[in-house]
Amino acid sequence: MNDQKDSKIPTDFSQSKNGIASFLRFIKHIKLPDLFSELTDIREQGKTDYSIVSLVLWSFCTCFFRQRSKNTFYTTLDNLEPNERKGILNLLEIKGKNLPNYTTVDNALSNINYEELNNISFRLFAQLKERKFFYNHLELLTNNRFLLGSDGHWTHTYDQPHVSDEHGNNICPYCLTRKRYKGTPKEETYFVHILVTFVLIFENFSIPIYTYPLQSNQVDTTQNDAALKQECELKAAHSVLNLIKERYRQTKFLFLGDALYANGPFIKLCQDLDFEYIIVLKDNLKKVRQKCDELFNLEFYKKSYTFVQKSQINKKSIIEKTQW
Repeated sequence: MNDQKDSKIPTDFSQSKNGIASFLRFIKHIKLPDLFSELTDIREQGKTDYSIVSLVLWSFCTCFFRQRSKNTFYTTLDNLEPNERKGILNLLEIKGKNLPNYTTVDNALSNINYEELNNISFRLFAQLKERKFFYNHLELLTNNRFLLGSDGHWTHTYDQPHVSDEHGNNICPYCLTRKRYKGTPKEETYFVHILVTFVLIFENFSIPIYTYPLQSNQVDTTQNDAALKQECELKAAHSVLNLIKERYRQTKFLFLGDALYANGPFIKLCQDLDFEYIIVLKDNLKKVRQKCDELFNLEFYKKSYTFVQKSQINKKSIIEKTQW
């Protein structure tokens, strides 16, 4: 979802394409910082260098500007010229020149109820739609549909239960049990949280819309890390896509997924919810590949699903063809 070319933050917002300047003006207009100020902050007041608003805006902008991580965002800002960095710091409501370390962001956000953040994301998206932001920037949409993507990531690793009963047993529903050095004398137990984040994807930016934490009773924690992450992403998609459809019944979405989602139950889910989808085709689905190859040769398919673009480069005619 995040390519290397996306890691540079646009510094001249007035010249940025596809509504970034308008979006930033809109953030100021709807007073997004005021929305974030409603979040519960359990930190001891008077002993913090950055407000919860600044730290949440930091995390929000990491996603919005399609940075690979909060650490990448920090490095990118740190390398900007002071005058270039000023606009971003103003947006983050950070006074002075010192930037918060990404661990500071993590520690503060780890104590926020994820549903509080999800409600703010939903309210932001609703306001954007109600105030016709997307209607005035139709170039942001694909076939009048919102592109929706997701990705799972590990957070909050604990070597000991952070919430336990009187016997010392872990009782946090979101802690998934993992093993180090499994099957050896060094075997250790630790716990992780896995979140799956759903975002609306546009050409030059993205907007987080929902974060889904997995519970230990939803998945098989005995499988390896890669298989566990994939199961978490599938479980989350089946829950969250239904939730999004229920909340935005009249809104059209197009789901973008990797080969993990190339299976019958998930495709049926998309069809039942009227979600269009673009999913990477698995290499081992030989019969499906054969059927696609047959479709490429049909006249109807060539006319309806082939895009041809002609251009001139160094006085040479270049013809590019794309088949959907």
